[in-house]
Amino acid sequence: MAFAAIFVVVAIMAWLSAINPRAALLTAIFLIPWGGLDVDVGLRITAFQLALAPLCLVTLLRTTQPGWTPPRIAAGGLLLAMILHGMVWSLLQIGFIPIVQVGDSALRGPTARASIQVALFVFNLSPAILVPLLLRGDAQLRQALRLYMVSLIVLALIGWLQIASWYGIGFNPIPVGALSIALGGTDAYIREGQFLFDTLNIYRMNSFAGEPRNLGTALVLGMLFIQAIALATRTIPAWRLAILWAFFLASTAATFSTSAALTWVIGTASLLPVMWVFGIRVQRSSASIVAGLLVLVLPIGLGIVAAEAAGVPVLNLIAERTLDRIDSNGAVEDFDLAITDYLRAHPVAALTGTGLGNAHLYATPYLDPVFAAYAEGQVFTGKTSVVRIVSELGFIGLALFLAWYLWLVIRVRAFTIADSQMIAAVPIAMMTLAVFLATNQVAGEAWTMGGALAALIAARQPARHPSRPAARVLAA
Repeated sequence: MAFAAIFVVVAIMAWLSAINPRAALLTAIFLIPWGGLDVDVGLRITAFQLALAPLCLVTLLRTTQPGWTPPRIAAGGLLLAMILHGMVWSLLQIGFIPIVQVGDSALRGPTARASIQVALFVFNLSPAILVPLLLRGDAQLRQALRLYMVSLIVLALIGWLQIASWYGIGFNPIPVGALSIALGGTDAYIREGQFLFDTLNIYRMNSFAGEPRNLGTALVLGMLFIQAIALATRTIPAWRLAILWAFFLASTAATFSTSAALTWVIGTASLLPVMWVFGIRVQRSSASIVAGLLVLVLPIGLGIVAAEAAGVPVLNLIAERTLDRIDSNGAVEDFDLAITDYLRAHPVAALTGTGLGNAHLYATPYLDPVFAAYAEGQVFTGKTSVVRIVSELGFIGLALFLAWYLWLVIRVRAFTIADSQMIAAVPIAMMTLAVFLATNQVAGEAWTMGGALAALIAARQPARHPSRPAARVLAA
């Protein structure tokens, strides 16, 4: 059944990609945070990937038209250099990686996984190429951002229905992994986000985003988008932004996600410094910012006081999910500790990387015994993108990635100096970069953002005159 479902989705998206590739791309963007729509067939496949794969194939086939000339993509040389480094270095490593038993699936074995990860690397960053090819002009880019925000709203609304059912009748309609099992997934198992606090059984919202922390992180990213827009522009009424931000905040709180809270802190801390560095004027007065915070935070504070007075230990619950979870290692996660310990012991590997998808083969001996109980003999990667990139592609790969992304941001800033409508793209992009380096959960959003930056640049550069077949491709 899993393969039948995959075939149906791929067939529909292939048809849409052929007749309206822009609509197919927007569909994929909508599905980025829907990580719970997945199936495990030896490799975990999400709805976003199923929507993106046919579009990549159809776009590739379009390039074979006679007379087609590649359109100019901003910073394409740096992106190509990063791709070639990742592919060539990883392929060279296949002959030297340790051959050990990993999991129960042959696709997760060292050689098979290493080969698959090379293809996935290019596939995962494909939005950086597809977006500037298929979205042109500010209006279409704003449409993509609005569609992503609508996607978050729909996810949150479904999540509240989930919580209402769970607390109301004791039935969780969306446990993690249920869809994969229903479709006959091989390595799937049902998980529910809940924990016991004193005598209270706390249920965690996850909707169709996958794990509760996946939903929380996506919603936090939406909150940060709103914050960047509110600080950099006045194009949207403040009350509309405030209502949506508060809705996302309440929904994020229902996930009880520590990583989401840390993501919000990182993203928020990056916004004002970014605006100062790039010379972007804050469009809201200090008084209006403080007033807005009071309007949003005061009801929360009053609610906490009322709950504490009623005997509900809300403050203790918040502390348990945040500060109490930070141990002597700080906020560094289990797998990241093992990988960074390996890289410290092998500085050459830190420079060049171990190859795409290979870090667990080398870092397993460095797992803490507590973590080894569930991670040894399994596939794992860095949970922060900076650790994952360095462990797989080394500081060389990280430098190429940062050079590509920052070049795009700098060019966008130069083009939008007098553009009050699109100037928010700079703090949004830099905030997304900060969040992406801190967590791999927003990888789809980060690569899409890179593509959006390239599209913004293309919209402001003098148009080239490609051959007629190329024009047909770009106009599709």
